[in-house]
Amino acid sequence: FLAANIVDKADNSNNRYQVAAKMNRLMTDEPWPFWGAPASQAQRWLTTTKPPEGAGADIPEFRATELAARKDKLPPKSVWQMHGAGAIGGLTLVGVPMLRRLLDTLGASAAVWPFGTGWRELTEADIEPLSAVVVEVWPLMFEAKRGVSADGVKEYKTQAQVRAAAEAFARMDDAGDLQKAFAPPAGADETLIAQVEGEEGWILGV
Repeated sequence: FLAANIVDKADNSNNRYQVAAKMNRLMTDEPWPFWGAPASQAQRWLTTTKPPEGAGADIPEFRATELAARKDKLPPKSVWQMHGAGAIGGLTLVGVPMLRRLLDTLGASAAVWPFGTGWRELTEADIEPLSAVVVEVWPLMFEAKRGVSADGVKEYKTQAQVRAAAEAFARMDDAGDLQKAFAPPAGADETLIAQVEGEEGWILGV
């Protein structure tokens, strides 16, 4: 659906707010679960502010992985939030079609964790046949200091965060711990495992 509806142009303009409004109309015919838009993009099915408490109670604000992160005092935003400080809803809507194109190109040699691999520890035997395993990461989990290149150019904040995440996972891999990060946390029951594998996904490292 997103691949068919999102228009993401080379100049970085896109129609994410219109698509969020369309999805709200199709799912609930109300301005939720997606919420948040600049005033110029607001309309009946997508408002500038969060819906009132109780609206969309049957659609949780956070996924299980985000609730787990919040227990660890980390502050993930909801994928339903489209606008405002730290909002990731728009990034998600634009990112999923790009991921779809990548997977279409890679074909059977790629898998998306945990949907295509199972939510379990991945061994070298699991990885060997694949050219890529695509995972969801959250760079803000890792402390990042902005570096400076040899010619004196300072990293963008986002660059530093992505680099710090890549370095953290590389250290885990070197220590032989990365494969364990693909497994569910202790105490995950069958209901949660089915929820994560079948619908919600999980953030690697949470």
